[in-house]
Amino acid sequence: MQIISDKNVEDVTLGASSWVATRNSYNSAIKTLNQKAERYAESSPYALDGRCVGSVPTVGTDGSFNAKNTENVGPVELQFTSSVEGANNMKDEDSNYEIDYDTMEALEESGVPNILKTEEWYWLASRYVDDSKSYNCYFYVRAVQKRSGNLSTSNSMCYVFDDDWHNAPYGEGVSTKYGLRPCISLRTDVKVIGGGDGSSEAQAYELGI
Repeated sequence: MQIISDKNVEDVTLGASSWVATRNSYNSAIKTLNQKAERYAESSPYALDGRCVGSVPTVGTDGSFNAKNTENVGPVELQFTSSVEGANNMKDEDSNYEIDYDTMEALEESGVPNILKTEEWYWLASRYVDDSKSYNCYFYVRAVQKRSGNLSTSNSMCYVFDDDWHNAPYGEGVSTKYGLRPCISLRTDVKVIGGGDGSSEAQAYELGI
């Protein structure tokens, strides 16, 4: 069984003011988000493993998440020539977020509160690349907008330009801070032994082994 936090448990900053630091943060973002989520499973006697929402929810025979995301996607094939440091080693986009996002959207439509739409932005452990133009390329880590629950398309972490179009090698990065929502895999021997109906924090289940 997998459960997801109905709120952000901490804020996570990805990216930086410099190009190199942001490039590295983008390329390692999935690992960063999943490792932070794993800590919440490690601190619970009822959990086997944890991952960030938006990663692949495949569960191994031991209950661990053995496919938290595909880190080997890429590099992006730029439509232009860029001599910006590392521009040709940026990891490509993936569709790994779809399973979690589609599931949360369906649950929200069925009346489950705080499962997709929350009061804060939060990260999805998934990448998006906008390479629709022939002279620049934008790189994103996917996120969900507060209240609307829509996927964000306006929070690019970094971008690179065509050398000829911009007249010089150019890359830019920014830092962005959104929330982390862990998905936790429960041990198979965990049972609900009391508490409420799970509809709210005040009606939380009481778990036992």
